[in-house]
Amino acid sequence: MDLFTNEIELRAKRKKESGDKVIIKLLGQLEIDYQGNQINYVLKKARKTRRLIAYLILSKGSPISVHQLYEQLWDEESIDNPESSLKTLVSRTRAMFAQADPALRDLIVAHTGAYAWNMALTEEIDVFRVEDLAAEILSYTQDCDAFRKRLGEMVCLYSGRLLPEMSTDENVLVYEMRVEEQYKKAIDHTVALFEAAKADDMIIRTCRMALVVMPYEDSFHISLIRALIRLNRRGEALAQYRYVTEATMRYFGMRPSKQIQDVLAEIIRADEMLEKAINTIAAELTEESDFGGAYVCDYGIFKDIYRLQIRSLDRTDITCYLVIVKVTTQSVKNVSPLELDNVMKRLQDILQMSLRVCDIITRYTATQFALLLRGAPSQSLQSIITRVRMSFYSESVYEQIGIDYIARSLDGKSIADE
Repeated sequence: MDLFTNEIELRAKRKKESGDKVIIKLLGQLEIDYQGNQINYVLKKARKTRRLIAYLILSKGSPISVHQLYEQLWDEESIDNPESSLKTLVSRTRAMFAQADPALRDLIVAHTGAYAWNMALTEEIDVFRVEDLAAEILSYTQDCDAFRKRLGEMVCLYSGRLLPEMSTDENVLVYEMRVEEQYKKAIDHTVALFEAAKADDMIIRTCRMALVVMPYEDSFHISLIRALIRLNRRGEALAQYRYVTEATMRYFGMRPSKQIQDVLAEIIRADEMLEKAINTIAAELTEESDFGGAYVCDYGIFKDIYRLQIRSLDRTDITCYLVIVKVTTQSVKNVSPLELDNVMKRLQDILQMSLRVCDIITRYTATQFALLLRGAPSQSLQSIITRVRMSFYSESVYEQIGIDYIARSLDGKSIADE
C-alpha cells in the first residue's frame, strides 16, 4: 500500500518540522504533539482536564463562555463557586502545558467571561483537516496524482471515532456524524473516479482502509466486492460477502441489507461468465473436506435450493419439510447479541451433526435456523428435534435456553409444531 504508507511517512516528517506549534489528534484518541514529541502526560490527568481541552479545541478558536464550559464539564454536579472551579482547572491545565514549553501556557486564551483555544499556536487538528481534504476530494472530476495525495492523507488521518471517551456528549456526537458523512461521501466519490479510471486495485486498497474505521458501511463492502469480481478474484469476493453477512448477524442480530445480499448474485454471475474445463469445475464444486452431517449454506443459496425442490415436487414421490428452529431466551436475563450468537453457533454444530448429509441448514434470523429435510417421514420430525435437544441440553450452560420448532411439508399438506 505505497500510497498510504508514503502519507504516513510524510505526516511523521511534518510532526518533526511543525516548529513551535502543536499538532492535535482527536480521531481515535486525544493526542497532542509538540516538536515531534507527544505531551500526553497532560491528558493523563483528570477526565475534566481532557474534556476541557477537547471542548476548546472543537470550538476552533471561538470563545466558549464560562457558563457553557461549566455546564459541559460539571453536568449535574452542584458547586458553590463554578467560576472559581473552572478558573482553577484552566490554571492547572496551563501549568501542565508549560512543563513542555513555557510558550504553550498560552494554548488556552482567556477572554472576558470566556476561554478559547489558541489556533495561532496550532499547526493542525486532524478532524478539521479531514473535513478540508474531503471537500477537496469531492471537487476532483478524474483520477490524478494530486487527488491521490489528498486521498492518502485523508485515509491516514481518519484513524477512528471522534473523541471516543466523550462519545455520549451531544456536541461531540453531532460533530462526529457530520464528519462521518463527509468521509463517506469522499470515499464513495473516490470509488467512482477509480471505476472510471479502471483502477480496481485502488478501489480495493481504499475500501479496505476505510472499512477499518467504518466496518459496517454497506457501500464500502459492495464497492470492494465488485472490484474483486472485476479482477476475477471471486474467492476473495465471496469471502468478503460471507464476512459481512456473518458480522451483521453476529453483532446486530439481523440479515444484511438487500444491497449486500444482491452482490452474491453478482459473484455467481461472474463465475457463470467464465469458460472452464469440466474437470476444473468439478474440482471446485467438490467440498474440501468430508465433514459429514447436514449441509450449511448462506440464506441466498438455501432459497435457491428450496425453490428447486418446489419445482421437482410433481416429478418425485419424495416428501420434503421446511422446518424453522427457534431459540428462546426469556428465562435468561440480559443476553447480549454476542452471547446469543455463540449459542446459535453451538446449536448449528449440533444440527449439522444430528441431521443427514442430504439435509440443508441456514441461519435465517438472529434466533432462527431454517432446515430443509429431504425424504424425512413426518413421524420422525419429533425424534429429530428430540435428538437435537438432548445433545444441546447435555451442556449445562444451555439449560435455560429454549428450543421451539414449526414444520410444514413443501406441498403444504401437513404442519407440525411444538
